[in-house]
Amino acid sequence: MLPIRSASFQWLIFLLFFTAFPTIAQTDSKEITPTEREEANQVARQFSENMLASKDVGLVIPQLFSKDFIERSLKNDDLIWGNFVKKDVALKISKRDLQEYFIAETNFHYLLMLWSFSQQSSMEDTGPDEEDPIEFVKNNFPPAITKRILANPTLRMAIDVSDPSGAAINTPIRFQQTLSMYKDIDIPFRKAIADVKGGETKQWKETIDDWTIRFHYFQPNGRMCGDRCFGFPRDTRLIWVNTPILQLEMAKVNGEMKILWASLYYD
Repeated sequence: MLPIRSASFQWLIFLLFFTAFPTIAQTDSKEITPTEREEANQVARQFSENMLASKDVGLVIPQLFSKDFIERSLKNDDLIWGNFVKKDVALKISKRDLQEYFIAETNFHYLLMLWSFSQQSSMEDTGPDEEDPIEFVKNNFPPAITKRILANPTLRMAIDVSDPSGAAINTPIRFQQTLSMYKDIDIPFRKAIADVKGGETKQWKETIDDWTIRFHYFQPNGRMCGDRCFGFPRDTRLIWVNTPILQLEMAKVNGEMKILWASLYYD
C-alpha cells in the first residue's frame, strides 16, 4: 500500500479534475414536491448502492439512466462535454463512443476517489502544500496507473499547472487516445482497490460520515431549465442529488425519474 499525504492529495484532485462541477447550492429545494423528493432519493440510493457493489457505471445505466442521456447531454449550452471534450469535437463522435467514454471516465473518477479515500480519511485534510503535482503522482500512485496517467496528454496537462489549458480534448484522435487510456487503466485500478479493500475501510467510512454532512448526501434540490437544457422545454424542473463521489442530475422522462448525468464534484 502506498502512503497518501492528504494535503497534497486534495490539491491533486483539484488539479486533475479542474473542470469537475462544484456542488449546487440548494436554492429552490422547496419547489420539489414530496413525490419528486422520494423518487429522486430512491434513484440516488439505488445508484450509490449499485456503484459501490459493481464499481462500474456501465452496469447501472440500463436501469437508472434515461435511455437517451447521451443525446440529451449534447443539447446543453456547455462548451465542454464531460470533463475535457470540446463540444464541437463531441458532436463529431458517435453516440456509442460517447457513451463508452462517459462510462470509462466516470469509472476512472469513481475508482480514483474510492482508492484514495479508502486509505486516507477526508477528516485528515490539512490544506495544500508545495509538492510538484507530477512528482506527487509518481510518488503516490501505483506504478501501473501512474505510467498510464502521465503518458496521456490530456491528464498530464490537467495535472501540470504550467499549462492546464492544453488539457482540452480538441480532436477526435485525442478523444480516442483518452478513451483508450481510461479503458486500459481500469483493470490495474480495480486490482489496486481490491488490495486496499476499497469501500470497506475505517478511513472510507469516516470519509462518508464527513461528506454526508459536508455535501448534503441524498437531499434533492432543484433548478429550472433555461433555453437549452438536456432537450427539455424551458422551465422544466431538474433535480440534483449528491451521492458518494458523484453528483446526479435527474428529471422525469416519460413519467419516470431518470438520471441524465453523473459527475465528480468538489466543495
